[in-house]
Amino acid sequence: MFKLAVSIVTYKHNVDEIVTVVNKLADAVYNSENTCCQVNIVDNHGSFNGADFIKKVSHFDETIISFDYIANPDNNGYGFGNNLALEKSKESDYFLVLNPDAFLNVDALHKAISYMEANDECVLLAPKILSKIGVQESGVKEYPSILVLLARLINLKPLNALCHKSLENYEARSVFRAVEPIDVNIISGCFMLFKTTSLKCLGGFDTRFFMYFEDFDLSLRAQNIGRVIYHPDVIITHLGGGAGRKGLNHVRFFIQSMVKFFHKHGWKII
Repeated sequence: MFKLAVSIVTYKHNVDEIVTVVNKLADAVYNSENTCCQVNIVDNHGSFNGADFIKKVSHFDETIISFDYIANPDNNGYGFGNNLALEKSKESDYFLVLNPDAFLNVDALHKAISYMEANDECVLLAPKILSKIGVQESGVKEYPSILVLLARLINLKPLNALCHKSLENYEARSVFRAVEPIDVNIISGCFMLFKTTSLKCLGGFDTRFFMYFEDFDLSLRAQNIGRVIYHPDVIITHLGGGAGRKGLNHVRFFIQSMVKFFHKHGWKII
């Protein structure tokens, strides 16, 4: 039986929001052959009612899906929270980083794990990502430039039009047409399925990235030890939005992490 560990890092989320995500996850676990799952809820704020959550998921068969609540009131960032869950997942075969607003299709885990079992060189797998209205999102990226990232952050139509070709290349739109699994460079952190041994070999997330670009960094590092694969038949729905729509604090975190990313991996202006 395959052992899957899941990390869901919360910040000011209410219990019912996470229960909804877990219900979809559980459907996918039960549909996946020979898979048991340990779900780690990491509370990066201290306000999540862990006891209420455990009560609301107590009906699940613990031999198939179990839960652990990790209180982390000193918020050290998204990557740090996922690393706490990784420390709790020493015996797992696979480790899934899952956003608290990402919902798995019922066959997502079965298809993802089956592919990774058949392709040992695949160390990290990304799904097709749909918006809440069913439109495909660009969950795969090419190496960014400063110009492209600032255009995405500001999100003004005239600037987007001026940078249209660069934005299209960055968002790897050609991947949308893929009908078979393909190698990619950078994937979204809303769903990152690792072989646990590979993630541990990489040392987990680089905690210098408090928020944003930790997934970019980890995707690039993963290519040093294996293949990063986009699988178009593994499908999830993601409700998230861009940093520019979340307020000035998120813009500040975005710019700080952007500078750290380019300093670590190399600067690209346009």
